Amino acid sequence: MAKILVQERSRIVLASAVTLAVLLSAGIAALSATAAPKTTAPGIVHYVPVVVTDSSLKIQRDAYTVSVGKAFGVKQVYPRGVVIRFVFHNEGKLPHTVRLKLLSHHYFGENEAKLTVIYAGMTPIKAQQTRSLSINFYYRGSFALQTLTGKKITGSEGITIL
Repeated sequence: MAKILVQERSRIVLASAVTLAVLLSAGIAALSATAAPKTTAPGIVHYVPVVVTDSSLKIQRDAYTVSVGKAFGVKQVYPRGVVIRFVFHNEGKLPHTVRLKLLSHHYFGENEAKLTVIYAGMTPIKAQQTRSLSINFYYRGSFALQTLTGKKITGSEGITIL
């Protein structure tokens, strides 16, 4: 009788151990799938207001604004993979063209558009108008957000993607 009880307990312990192992492996697989790093996958859209005047361009300060000294002013530093929607408001009296220019070197892959300058629209932003430009910064680099009046650069702010 004692031998039968020991065998029965062994089966219960073995069945419990197998069930626990299956549950643990399923849990670990689920955790690893959700915790996998997605550094370049688009996530939350970060709205960045930008004020354009006849003589300057000013990116509104936010959590990503960093002071880099008196000589260089402030700089925007964003993490790689961030989706930014720049919202430009022209508070000047003249129409202005806004562009984002790649300053650092980047090796473009065969599936990438080899653009080093992106314009916010096909026409200049008229006085007192608003326009937006959404960008997925999926690679590191240095950029300049610039305003142009005609062909003359009238404002520029640096952006770094880490």
